[in-house]
Amino acid sequence: MSKFMKFVTQFYTRKIDATGLAVFRIAIGCVLFWEVFQLYSFRHLIFDEIPFISFGNIDFKYGLLLWLAAIVALIFGLFTRVVTILNYTLSLVFFATIDNFGNHMLNVFMAINFLLMFTSVSQVLSLDSVITRFRNPNSRVNQHTVSVLQYYSFVFMALALVYFISLFDKLLTDYWLNGLVIWKFASVPAEFARMDLSFLLNQEYFIRFLAYFSLLFESVFIFICFKKRYRIWVFSLGVLLHVGILICFPFSPFALGFISVYILLLPVSFWRTVKHHITCRKRVPVFFRAHNFWSKRLMILVISFDVFNCFECIEVDTNEQQAHQLLSKPLFWLHGKENDILTPYQALRFILLRLPLFVPLGLLLFIPFFNRLLYRNTVLSVKLLITSLKPRDNNTDTCTELKPYKIKLIAVFFVGVLLLQGHAILRTKFAKTLNLPTGIVQVHNMARVVLGISQHNVFTHPTEKQHLYSIAITHQRANQELWLPLTKQNGQADYYKNDPIRRKSFFSSYSPDLDSLKLNRYVRDYSAFWSFKNNIDLDSTHFNVYIKKLKIPETWELDVYKKNIMKPWVLLGTITWQDTLFYSQLDYSKRLH
Repeated sequence: MSKFMKFVTQFYTRKIDATGLAVFRIAIGCVLFWEVFQLYSFRHLIFDEIPFISFGNIDFKYGLLLWLAAIVALIFGLFTRVVTILNYTLSLVFFATIDNFGNHMLNVFMAINFLLMFTSVSQVLSLDSVITRFRNPNSRVNQHTVSVLQYYSFVFMALALVYFISLFDKLLTDYWLNGLVIWKFASVPAEFARMDLSFLLNQEYFIRFLAYFSLLFESVFIFICFKKRYRIWVFSLGVLLHVGILICFPFSPFALGFISVYILLLPVSFWRTVKHHITCRKRVPVFFRAHNFWSKRLMILVISFDVFNCFECIEVDTNEQQAHQLLSKPLFWLHGKENDILTPYQALRFILLRLPLFVPLGLLLFIPFFNRLLYRNTVLSVKLLITSLKPRDNNTDTCTELKPYKIKLIAVFFVGVLLLQGHAILRTKFAKTLNLPTGIVQVHNMARVVLGISQHNVFTHPTEKQHLYSIAITHQRANQELWLPLTKQNGQADYYKNDPIRRKSFFSSYSPDLDSLKLNRYVRDYSAFWSFKNNIDLDSTHFNVYIKKLKIPETWELDVYKKNIMKPWVLLGTITWQDTLFYSQLDYSKRLH
């Protein structure tokens, strides 16, 4: 334990640039926003008993809107500590406790959202850092570095453990062992494959190489990802792996989420290089009144949002001969190319157009009549912001005395994570093969719900099923059929088959014996949801239901994807809505043809 404590202490005390952690916050926040926005858009399909007809007991609309607002605040780094707690709480409600939709990425989100509450992801590139500068304008404390342990904690829990634990299922799955995993799932349209990649799938040795290389990469990742000499290679190979997943399969949040975590493996020198290349070579001087409360904090505001380092902020004493009558103005002025002095209004417009976050406001200031009103409101808003952020003394470091206790607590936490992850192994194929006990169900559920720790069985579906049914629904309108965005007429998946609701549609049809009850619920829910979304009256509406039996290949053969695509749709029957009542006339004897 003492060696482990020394290991944790070494990472905790080592400080590096916080830019990578801030970029990760923005990237993972955007992916999380997309995931939650999908839940909001499809909430009636997910939570209603019958979409828009028989509502659930709880209306999740406002909870999801609150969550989206919290994620936006997280992306901009505003009130970060509060919104990360809110974000994690809502993750417990929606991601961790609901199992009728979603994907493997939801467990990874639980781990990430938990860590976000305890890491300094808003040190730079955030509104919180601007607020801190306002409150401590004379502070010399370095606010641009964080512990390297904060970087590694995300990589460890969201990548290393996920890859490592998944091997216990993958190494006992036949299509992983024979190298056909990519070929197998990319050959099944509608449910797995995003597009026709037959030109690659027909290259047997190349496909097998990719599968084995992926296994090897995941096997060694946990041992090499923290070593500096391997980090850039791990980053490059990992990003390529998940870009391939993004292209081939409809698992966009999964692929983009993992790519976001890989940002943390970029070397610190990369961010220094980026800063150097985006910095303006010729800086424009901006003059502020010295010894003035407003000017001092307004200068801090400009410096904080000057991403491209366009301005050179200079304080001018009102007693000097340089002072002009414009010094009585509440804001600032600057010198133009020919040493002409701009009015405060012109200066504000000039500066806003060079601060990325405020470019829209700068453009609005070109509108006649409207620009003066906007200028006054902008000045008023800045004054209210500056007034509300009172200076705060920060002469003592209260964390110094607590440092030893924090390190011990962090060490205990990671030991607990390892023990819980070890317990999750008892639910893998490896444990079942050795007839090991299955573990304590309550502990497994607690670990998954609170920390996203599970067996992470990715691409290890049961192999005894050699086919699945692809279901298509069309709206019958006079002599025209309109295909609902579940499956396209050519057999490829449409946007209803994307995450996070892809699993809801997939499990309704992934069975060698198509269950009539599940199928009726499936076509009922999707037809009702689509109808209300498209303002279709359900007083008297007819839909056709088509079925296609797709082959899940087991042994190597050419053009399996094309063979599945070319299989004809079989009309299974019709469904009818009369006064929002559902009637089914499906002939299940056709399902095997």
